[in-house]
Amino acid sequence: MFSRGKVILEDVEKRYEEGELSDYRIDNTTLVIWNWYGWKIIESASCVDINNYNHEIGKDICITKIKDRIWKMLGYELQLYNLKIEMDNSVENDVENENEEKEERICAIINRIGKAARNYINYEPYSEAELINAGVDLAKELNYIE
Repeated sequence: MFSRGKVILEDVEKRYEEGELSDYRIDNTTLVIWNWYGWKIIESASCVDINNYNHEIGKDICITKIKDRIWKMLGYELQLYNLKIEMDNSVENDVENENEEKEERICAIINRIGKAARNYINYEPYSEAELINAGVDLAKELNYIE
């Protein structure tokens, strides 16, 4: 998927189609849940006046929001994919024992980035700062910054 080195609309549409969609009406609010192998994105759309409520319009608004968040998720996956390739290239040039230690440290940082990315996508507080901190740690580990 990432051999092009970028995320394109077809990637987003494919991932969206792989997931399961559920939609609900709660008073004048539409609630849509998209589930893909444990990833859940929940979006809602509502109107002030119940007389103006249209479930299909609300559902379309939610789906647009979901696809936007899928795009972000795929962007993080692409970053992790690129980091893995870079890590693999870096590891090849190190001594055997150093490789294992460095790989463990980098994998731990990449796991932190993945967790922070999931939290960021789900609008968890402080997740953006954790994502930035983990990115800085990874850059230091890969000797891009000191």
